[in-house]
Amino acid sequence: WYLIGVSLILILIGGIAGTYIGLLYGETIDPTYMGQRATIVNTIHWGAAIGGIVVATALGLFNELRTKGR
Repeated sequence: WYLIGVSLILILIGGIAGTYIGLLYGETIDPTYMGQRATIVNTIHWGAAIGGIVVATALGLFNELRTKGR
C-alpha cells in the first residue's frame, strides 16, 4: 500500500508541476480584454494532464524494468 500511495503522490506532484509549467509558458489573455473569468487558457489544463501522464508513465516503466530483472 505504501508504494501505491507514494506513486499517487508523485503523480499528483507531476500534475501540479505541469500546471505551473503550463501557466508560465502557455498562452495568456490580457484580463482587461475579456474579463478575469475568461483568462484561464487550456494550456494550464493540458500541462496538468501531461505532467501527470509523464510521471505515471515513468513510474510504470521503472516498475516494469525493475520487475523484469527478477
